[in-house]
Amino acid sequence: MAYSGSLFAGVMSLSSKLFGKSSGCQTDEDVQGPFLRAGAPERNDLAVDYKGSNGAPLEVRGKILSDDCITPVPNALIELWHAGPDGQYDEHSDRFVFRGRVRSGINGDYYFRTLLPKGYKDGVLDRPAHIHYIVNESKHKKLVTQLYFKGDPKLDNDIFIQRNNGKKRAVAYPQDINGVHQVVFDIVLTKS
Repeated sequence: MAYSGSLFAGVMSLSSKLFGKSSGCQTDEDVQGPFLRAGAPERNDLAVDYKGSNGAPLEVRGKILSDDCITPVPNALIELWHAGPDGQYDEHSDRFVFRGRVRSGINGDYYFRTLLPKGYKDGVLDRPAHIHYIVNESKHKKLVTQLYFKGDPKLDNDIFIQRNNGKKRAVAYPQDINGVHQVVFDIVLTKS
């Protein structure tokens, strides 16, 4: 699978706190969900061990920023996981498909590539496509959040999106000339 090295246009600023209480530019918290697995490797290609043939390439870039919305946060550890293009999570394999950890650079930048996730049903829930994040850095509070995708018809009826300002974290995902979807998702942490 080939990924482009394209630069991304636009930056998405994020705001508010859990349950809709606005508090500056901090990224809203969201539910962790039941599919987190310990032990995912540090890598920026979450689809490297995917054995399927379907899926649209996706590149995600952003910055980890402090609560002044400007100061970069270097060396933040970002845990990432999502369902695959079939709407299933890798819950047991030793390959940790669509799972990984990345660190922010000196300027707060982070990057990873994967395949566009698909929404899924979990009991009575019919979840939209999303990517889970847990962001840890020693001078800031741990953040559990999710990235969503604009235009997903499931956004309007999802209980977690309604409770946690999820639509503010729904990003456009245009394709470049190579057919790779590109996302910019900045995250603003709260100091400890």
